[in-house]
Amino acid sequence: MKKKYIYRKIIVIAVIVLFFGVGIAQSTSGNIKRCSDEMDLLKRIGNTNDDWPIDSQSTTGPIPPLGCYRGLNPNLLTGQTVIDGMPVYLWRHGCGPTAAGMVIGYWDGHGYDDLISGNAATQTHDVNQAIASGGDSYNPNPPGSEQHYEDYARPEDYPPPMLPDDYITQGRIPHSDDCIGDYMDTSKSTRSNCYGWSWFRDVDDALLGYVNWVEPKYKVVAYNLEWGGLTWDNFCREIDANHPVILIVDTDGNGQTDHFVTAIGYDDSHNYACYDTWDTNIHWYDFTQISIGNTWGIYGATFCVFQGISFTKPKPSFYILNNDVMKLPLFQNYQWPFSEPLIVGPIDIEVQVSSASVIDRVEFYIDGNPKYNDTTEPYGWRWGEIVFFQHTIKVVAYDAGGPIASNEMKVWKFF
Repeated sequence: MKKKYIYRKIIVIAVIVLFFGVGIAQSTSGNIKRCSDEMDLLKRIGNTNDDWPIDSQSTTGPIPPLGCYRGLNPNLLTGQTVIDGMPVYLWRHGCGPTAAGMVIGYWDGHGYDDLISGNAATQTHDVNQAIASGGDSYNPNPPGSEQHYEDYARPEDYPPPMLPDDYITQGRIPHSDDCIGDYMDTSKSTRSNCYGWSWFRDVDDALLGYVNWVEPKYKVVAYNLEWGGLTWDNFCREIDANHPVILIVDTDGNGQTDHFVTAIGYDDSHNYACYDTWDTNIHWYDFTQISIGNTWGIYGATFCVFQGISFTKPKPSFYILNNDVMKLPLFQNYQWPFSEPLIVGPIDIEVQVSSASVIDRVEFYIDGNPKYNDTTEPYGWRWGEIVFFQHTIKVVAYDAGGPIASNEMKVWKFF
């Protein structure tokens, strides 16, 4: 037994030396290949009815209107539920594409990392281009490379009057849609939108169109709900499921919509929490229907859910006895240089499932062989078999109708 233990210890050391001998790269951005989900083609489910009333439009600009109410004191609220890991973006050529951009940025950081180039946790240049492409009034794109800003947002008009878009007055063909603002028809004078304005009826189609353009393998459900179809219960269910919601609201209580926000939470007293595109603070308002006198009253909401399953553990890293070695202080300035995890000993396989339907179970497979079914969240299974070399982990999520999503990754495991 003692010799067997010595031999096993030698093998472990040899494996570590083998992988670390290749060298752990100094931390740089963008050089790690991430494991992407194997998704079906985009499922275009959305409300395409254009018979919305005239007041379901955003009309605010890049700063809050004078005297705009900025919400309840969060320190006086109880029972708060807020989605973690939300990016917060500031107004970029329209509150509609900015609010939708935060939803896209959130899902980019939760298993769908091809939605925006680079890291969408902060408002980078790539994030701005995903929201509304092109330049701005200080630095527009030069002639011949016009995008959203140059074609539709310019001139930066406020009524009266509503001015024709720059591509019209310049007599040029507009660029092909390449951002959320394009798919939302934001600022397009042909849609009766001044600079930064958008229509509520276009939000779900914009989310679907953008996702289909940037990465058609992702399967997403997006749909608009007016008040009545939108209820406190289904709003809270979305937040509890970690699904941020886009709301169109009436900030000044005059009975007409004027602004889009990204809702991220609720509390025990029927208030909603949101990022309002005007600053980086969380603001709290009464969850109430739009009406005269109700500031920040709600006209409708857009629900957006990416249907899929992603690995939360393991990630491309080095694990010993279920612990991520690369998170130790010794390696804080380094990153794992391989696209596949190296695992020594048992490992917890953990997954996150996103779906518009109720999940029945998640099945776990190793090299095509079924190993475990988990029927309750959080979904996971401890893989404790003694195996060697490369193997494939596969997970499949089911609802009552059958499989809805699957994903797999290759790993190296010893013992």
